[in-house]
Amino acid sequence: MQYKLVDPTSVPPNSTTRERFTESMLYMPHTFVVTDHREMADHIRDKQACPTRAVFGIPDDKFVFACFNQLFKIDPEIFACWMRIMKKVPGSVLWLLRFPGLGEPNIRAEAKAHGIDPTRIYFSNVLPRGEHLSRIYLADIIFDTPTYNGCSTAADALWGATPMITMCVDRMCSRMGASVLKAAGCNALVTSTLEKYEELAVTLAKDSQKLWNIREKLEIARDTSPLFNTKKWVRDFEQCLEMAWTRYEQGMPPDDIGVEAAQEFVLDLFGEKKDEEKEETGGKSKARLLTVKDE
Repeated sequence: MQYKLVDPTSVPPNSTTRERFTESMLYMPHTFVVTDHREMADHIRDKQACPTRAVFGIPDDKFVFACFNQLFKIDPEIFACWMRIMKKVPGSVLWLLRFPGLGEPNIRAEAKAHGIDPTRIYFSNVLPRGEHLSRIYLADIIFDTPTYNGCSTAADALWGATPMITMCVDRMCSRMGASVLKAAGCNALVTSTLEKYEELAVTLAKDSQKLWNIREKLEIARDTSPLFNTKKWVRDFEQCLEMAWTRYEQGMPPDDIGVEAAQEFVLDLFGEKKDEEKEETGGKSKARLLTVKDE
């Protein structure tokens, strides 16, 4: 394989993440993740048509943390972090999927070992995509799994106008959540350590107004962010392919090429501008060739 489709967040140029690959990179301007939510899940906008928590046995009077990733993505470190968060947010519950169902008793046992009542962990069955998308809005905050992020599940969460918190490390599979969040303008929900992940989750859980403001901005982002603009994603991808084909026709070897964002899309989630955390990207790689800007 000569090229891998990525973006500057999932595989930063001149980074240790970049050094893990032998392929050349095709850089999309915002995210390598393509979505079809505007075309296939517009029904989510009508909250009156969405199910209630009672349908899934989730209490109405609790703060609901949720993770809809497959259970194998939950490692001991992030689970321990979730348990600490739940201790700091009294009355909160954790909503997971039976994905697979065999993991349910193990999760409950591990919660008990951390001093959390297993009855605070709720499980639901996997549903067809349309039905699943309709229930995401019922959660208050979505937890991402740092070792192996959600990808389509991350985009699903944001389409459901539910904030997702992720943690970014130096592997592409651990940077997909950040890629999706940044394409939706949610840079402020990307953390770099478990301590910051925990702090952000607790802060948002204890500030209902701030959390509600974020959800309102996410609803607007459905129509304004690059993440859900499928037509633009296709145009950018076509430009990447044209650049790769031009190099081939000219007898040039593959290299890191791509489309550069004309400007970054960032939502002011917390109502005040904050300096973004700078990420170390040590290591060397081939120079990124940016010869085309997106519109």
